[in-house]
Amino acid sequence: MPEWNIPTDMRALIDADEDSMWDCDDWDPITLTVCGDTQYEGRDIDLSWQIVYETTGITGYEFCDRVKAAVASVDAELVPLLNCGDTETAACVIWVETEHACRRLLEIVWPMVA
Repeated sequence: MPEWNIPTDMRALIDADEDSMWDCDDWDPITLTVCGDTQYEGRDIDLSWQIVYETTGITGYEFCDRVKAAVASVDAELVPLLNCGDTETAACVIWVETEHACRRLLEIVWPMVA
C-alpha cells in the first residue's frame, strides 16, 4: 500500500479550493477525495473522506458489498461508519467522517484492487 502522506494543513487546502475539495491519486486505481463543509442527515461534517474505485467486471454496488464484507471480517467497528449512498453502477464510492477511518478503510480495500 502506498504511504499515507496527507497534508497536515488539510482544512486550509480545502478552504483555498473553489470546490472545497482535495484529491489524491497516490492509491491509483483508487481516488481519495477530502471534501469540506459536508452535511449529512442534518449534521455538519467538517471534512468527509471519500474513496472512489471505478469497477470493471462487476458493478460498483457489488464491489461495495464486497468491501463491506471484508471490513466486517477485519474491523467490524468500522462498518457503521461507512457511507455508500453515492455508489453507482460504474463506481464504488465510500465516505467516512474521519481521517483515521479512511486510512483504515484504505488498508482493507487496497489488497482488493492492487
